[in-house]
Amino acid sequence: MERAFALLIEGIGLDMKIPRIKRIPARVAESWRTELLDGYSMNPAEILSHTKKDPGGKLVMIKGIRFTSMCPHHLLPYSGTANVCYVPAGRIVGLNRIVMLVDCLTHRLELQERATALIPIYLMRHLKAKGAACIMESEHTCMTKRGVKREGARVVTTSFLGEFERDPHLKRMLLSSIKNE
Repeated sequence: MERAFALLIEGIGLDMKIPRIKRIPARVAESWRTELLDGYSMNPAEILSHTKKDPGGKLVMIKGIRFTSMCPHHLLPYSGTANVCYVPAGRIVGLNRIVMLVDCLTHRLELQERATALIPIYLMRHLKAKGAACIMESEHTCMTKRGVKREGARVVTTSFLGEFERDPHLKRMLLSSIKNE
């Protein structure tokens, strides 16, 4: 990765022999490996394996989970919030695990649409949830700084599984809760 960033910097026309320039590839590679793309070292099944008995709650929701991801088409960041909700079926997971799942899927070269779809799939699969939903809203640099250049344009993606698909009241309750943030 460091060699690739060095080639990029040389391609820009900068002199890699200048000490302050020479250190850039190592710093960039380290930040991409340990921060921007560390989701590849995480496993959703492992994240969601630390469960507890459900005390009888009807709904678990975490709103406003901040995330930053990288567009796989342009290698530019997009940032926003994820709202994640599930209906337990006997087992729950610590709230921090939901945040970790969002990080796992967004700290990759991943489309927002795909991350939004995968979060409820993993909650259904690994927690055996009765229903799961994810709503993500973000601003994409590839849309605001290049291409159409529309500052402030937001992308919203949704995924509803299980009871959220079947029960319109439950879906409305979720959407209303997010709207009233």
